[in-house]
Amino acid sequence: MKILILSPMPPDRSAAGAIPLVLHAGISGLAGRHSVTLLTIAGPDERELEALRIPEFARLEVHPVCRTEPRGRARQERRARLARSW
Repeated sequence: MKILILSPMPPDRSAAGAIPLVLHAGISGLAGRHSVTLLTIAGPDERELEALRIPEFARLEVHPVCRTEPRGRARQERRARLARSW
């Protein structure tokens, strides 16, 4: 069976949070019997991009959408918008 997984973050078995751990376990289990394609958001943190390069995912078709950190004025506006929303 072909399975497409859309995830808000890359699966990572060594992550501190629960969501990357659960994603990793689920994808690892499915990939043993099915053709799995993963579409995920990653970056700008290099650790997120590195999590997609582990040998366990070599048999997967992985498509990371790399996000970038805003710079200059856009970064300050983003921080101010986040602060106001808190």
